[in-house]
Order: sequence, then structure tokens, then C-alpha cells
Amino acid sequence: MNSILSELNKLTTLSIVVPCYNVENYLYASLNSLREACLDSIGVVDLVLVDDASQDNTLELLRRHPIQHDPRFSIQLISLDKNVGPGVSRRIAIEHSRGDFIAFHDADDIALEMRFIYQLQSFISDSKLGMIGGSLLMARENAPFVQVFPCNHEALLVESIFCCPIWGCATMLRRSSLIDVPPPELRIGEDWLHAFRLAKHWRIGSIAQPVVKHLIHSGQTMQSEGATNHAVFNVWREVLSALGIHDPTMDQLALHAAVSPYWSYPLGSPMSNLHERVNMKNWQAWRSTIFSANDKTRIVSPVLLQERLDRIDLVLQVVQQPFVRHLPVRRNF
Repeated sequence: MNSILSELNKLTTLSIVVPCYNVENYLYASLNSLREACLDSIGVVDLVLVDDASQDNTLELLRRHPIQHDPRFSIQLISLDKNVGPGVSRRIAIEHSRGDFIAFHDADDIALEMRFIYQLQSFISDSKLGMIGGSLLMARENAPFVQVFPCNHEALLVESIFCCPIWGCATMLRRSSLIDVPPPELRIGEDWLHAFRLAKHWRIGSIAQPVVKHLIHSGQTMQSEGATNHAVFNVWREVLSALGIHDPTMDQLALHAAVSPYWSYPLGSPMSNLHERVNMKNWQAWRSTIFSANDKTRIVSPVLLQERLDRIDLVLQVVQQPFVRHLPVRRNF
């Protein structure tokens, strides 16, 4: 570990970008977690804070937080006049950042102690790695759980057909990868689409250990904006098009949503009524379409795609059983 920390100090400069919008209730603890994270071996960290036209005391708290006087951080504070959303806020922060590596941190999340060391170590070990994510401790009231993602490039690429494989709140980028693939100009879903596009030019990866404690609450963009389905469907259209499925119908997209782990979206229904919305004959036809399209384009590993489709088959067979239909089980394919 000591040799790794020494190499980090010599070879890396780190920027942490933090978009902030109406997070007065969470900001103090969130920024404290950055101070408590293992950063001493990295040198001075470039911290870019963006207030996205907050309507509460977020901007004032950013100005007064003790991190402003912490010598381990060089701080840039940007205040926007108009709310643009977390995706665009991150783009603005990236444009002002100076580090060789750029970590995203949400202002209502808690960074776990070894997050930045684990992720930087992965970049040092793999010069072709352009983006790294990690598992998440999901802090949902009365029902905490760990969100685990595949760790290797090929499996993450398969996952991106169905859902976001690397969440923005746990992302770290190699700056040079942005030359090939800049972040998409989207308000929602930019992390998902960025990972998919980047995977064509660089390797993507994920840390098996949780790196962030992610708080789920009603004030988040993904929880509160009515355009969520529209944004997610647009991401699916680009991903499916790359796979070789052009202009999918709304019925096909609704079916794709139903078998994808997006339980928070109206068209990604909970397990309790999944059996009502997925006709097995239609699913088998859609499954065949996905596999046949990839058989021609070879965008993802056919073997891993087969395994992923088989897992969906298994879940759909289980939820057809009457005793399962009303169980309060969180769906995760």
C-alpha cells in the first residue's frame, strides 16, 4: 500500500467536482466526508463547487463551510444564475477543473474513506482505463441496501443496454479520455450515455467495494422530474441503435423498461405487477431481436449478453408464480 500511495503522490493530480442544488440539509456532512476521506497521499486536491442557482441557503453554506480553510484543498466556487441540472453543472465544473483525474461527488452523498485511493489505484494499474465507478451504499429510509455493479469492461457494457452501469455520483474520469468523448449535454442520464460512448474508445470499470453512501430522497432530480422516462428512453434509443435496433416502437421501449432494473420509473414497474405488463411471447420476440442485432454488430460479448438475457428469463418465470406477485421485493435483474 505504501508504494501505491507514493506513486499516487508523484503521478496524479485530482479534481473533485460537486454540483449543488438545494442541499442545505445535507451539504455540511457531505463536504465533511471529503475532508475525512483518505487524500493526504494525493497532494492538494482541486475542489470545484458549483451552486446550481439554489433557492435555499446552499450557496451561503458553501462559502462558510470549514473546507474553505482546509490546506489540502484548492477551492473554486462557481455560482450559476440559472438552474441547469446536475449533468450540465458537472460539465461546467469539468471545464474549470485542473486535475489529471476528475471525480464526481454529489452534495447530498457521503464519500467513503478509501474511495479516491481505490479508484486512482485502478487508473494507475490500467493505462487504458477511462472511467471507473463503484458499488453504492443506498441510504433509503427504513430499507438500506447495497447497489452492486459488474466490475469489468465487458460486463458493464452489457449492463448499459438495460441501465446505467456507472452512476455519476461514484464516477472518476481520466482527463485525457474527455478529448475522445466529452460528457453529453443532457440534464438527466448523462452519466449512463457517457459511459456507453466512452466504452468505444477506453475501458470502463467499477470497484467492487462500496465507494459512496448515496442518499435517496424526494428532492433529487431523478426522483422529482417528470421528464425522467423521456430522458431514459432517449438513452435507450441511442444504445439500441448502436446495437443495430433502429427506431424501436414505444411498445418495445415499454417492454425494455419493464425488464430493466429501473423500479423508480413508472414504466419500470415493481415486481408486484411485472407479470401483468410483460407478455412472455412478446418478451421472447424482443429477446431474440436484441440477441440477433448484437450477433451482427458485436457491440457486446454474445456470451455475456446471453447470460444477462437468461437472468431476465429466470426472473420473469419466477414472477409468474402467484405467491411471488405481491411480495415486497426490490427488483434487481
